[in-house]
Amino acid sequence: MADDAVDEFVYTGVGEGAIVPKDVIRVQVNPTVLAIPIEAFHYCAALTEVELHHDLREIGVRSFFFCKALTQVHVSDGVRALEEARSPVVNLLISEVRH
Repeated sequence: MADDAVDEFVYTGVGEGAIVPKDVIRVQVNPTVLAIPIEAFHYCAALTEVELHHDLREIGVRSFFFCKALTQVHVSDGVRALEEARSPVVNLLISEVRH
């Protein structure tokens, strides 16, 4: 891993908070975000953990496409549309989904 890798990133969905560093390791979705758009975190190859909050309602298609290191997703019961997290490919990659 590069020395300049981003350990943790807070995704806000606006401005600089919408531009996800491709070398990020852990992402926390800000409570103001109600929907994660299509391909928001795609190709974040170092991403291992994502924390979602209880007000999040939707995760767009291919949001975690090619996040090959992703092993943990912390999901609240409030999340309604987990299109990407329910796909067979992502389920093989994620070893732990916590509610």
